[in-house]
Amino acid sequence: MMRKRFGIWPTYSAECRREVDKLLRRGGSLSAYRSNREYPVGPSDGSWAWRLERHAEAMFSATHVIVCSSGTMALQAALHALNLPAGSEVVTTPFTFSATVAAVVRAGLVPVFADVDAWGCLDPAKARRAMTKHTTAILPVDLFGRAVANQFAGLGVPVLEDACQAVGGWSTASDRSAGRLGTIGVWSFNGAKNVPAGEAGAVVTDSDALAQRARLYVSHGENFAWDKVSESPRDTPWLVTGVNGRINEITACVAYHGLIRVLERNQKRRQLAAVLQQRLGGHRKLTLPDTTGHALYVYPFLLSSIVSRRLFAGKLRKAGIEIGEGYIVPPLHAYPAFRRCQRGPLPVAETLSAQTLCLLTQVRPPATEADMHYIADTIEAAL
Repeated sequence: MMRKRFGIWPTYSAECRREVDKLLRRGGSLSAYRSNREYPVGPSDGSWAWRLERHAEAMFSATHVIVCSSGTMALQAALHALNLPAGSEVVTTPFTFSATVAAVVRAGLVPVFADVDAWGCLDPAKARRAMTKHTTAILPVDLFGRAVANQFAGLGVPVLEDACQAVGGWSTASDRSAGRLGTIGVWSFNGAKNVPAGEAGAVVTDSDALAQRARLYVSHGENFAWDKVSESPRDTPWLVTGVNGRINEITACVAYHGLIRVLERNQKRRQLAAVLQQRLGGHRKLTLPDTTGHALYVYPFLLSSIVSRRLFAGKLRKAGIEIGEGYIVPPLHAYPAFRRCQRGPLPVAETLSAQTLCLLTQVRPPATEADMHYIADTIEAAL
């Protein structure tokens, strides 16, 4: 019988399920935040949200991790923390999920698109050419789990690293973790991500000031230490117009248990990918990625232009293999909301979107090496 299942992702440990059940049986509030001056900014000590932050800081040697309700919220909080001039420009990629660019717009800033490299990440040389005197930040994306933001140092503006797809990955050039390669970074713990928790995210930074601003933004600006600003707090204007971007305790608990396993699971992803690398690496119609340090949120590969991606993908789907064609089709500069963001031609993004890029979503636990051989056999037959 033809195989059509590769195991369900994500799965949750027995310990995680016990702790969630304990939270529900206990009753009471499922929030770790308190609107009370006696509590610090951020989640209460000992809560699951607090434990998630402290464990992430220790695991990735980060000074500050600020958890929140989604990766999108993390982007908005990071942009708020940077406090960029209204109407200034942020150079970014058109080859990303729309939330990256939407967050820039919502912050009152102007996205400017530059073209991408062969694997869909913002091209440093093209980003540099897109900069003007109005540019106040660069926003690269660690697409599919490949950490690249360290390539944008030295451009004279802050680097906001969108590492939503790269939790647990690292830069081979600097040996630093994804999310820690720029001035400030963000992670996503969305339901399909490497740390899956339904909807959640985090801001990552080594700056005390940026961390404080991000924390206040995601929690209504509450619990601010007014006495450090003015001797008469009532005379001090409200400094931060925040939102409710808080994470609830059940989500934080699930994210915590995903985080403690992410490095092990990412290594398993690379082991599974190694089977494909070994089986398909010499094929003249394929280009495979370098998976060193790669978080492999999905497994990307490139088809030769002589192959019909539509027909090729159709054959894989008939064999029960999930395959994405092009990721962003079309790229964001073609979206009505973002058409004014393009400064120059974007041929690489358009080619990846329309012709060459393929994405495998099942190169992850609980799939097995036997599953990878099945995928390799199917790809060879389809080609």
